[in-house]
Amino acid sequence: MGSSENSRVDETLELRMLGPVEACRAGELLTLGGRRQRAILGCLLLEPDRVVSTDRIIDTVWGNVRPPSVLTTLQAYVFHLRQALEPPRATGVAPRVIITVPGGYRLDTSGDLGCTTL
Repeated sequence: MGSSENSRVDETLELRMLGPVEACRAGELLTLGGRRQRAILGCLLLEPDRVVSTDRIIDTVWGNVRPPSVLTTLQAYVFHLRQALEPPRATGVAPRVIITVPGGYRLDTSGDLGCTTL
């Protein structure tokens, strides 16, 4: 295995949902935040590479007990998940793991980050 292949293996993002929702890179657990933030990732993990609507995520994570600014809170949680899951990006560079799409989000497991789900 060449050095570029070794670095590729080290950069692989591993997402786990059997047991607690977790993410690892190079064998180290990433900090994903609190229970609701992890629940958002769980919603996306249930349908990898498919659009999950913001309404569905909100219904799943908050149910009938929603804060008045639930959409802003969801956006902030997704922002923090991106910070945890992706290497630092330059300003203006699009996210590569959690993609914003019209009406929702999509977890991209086929991207160039080498994302695997368990």
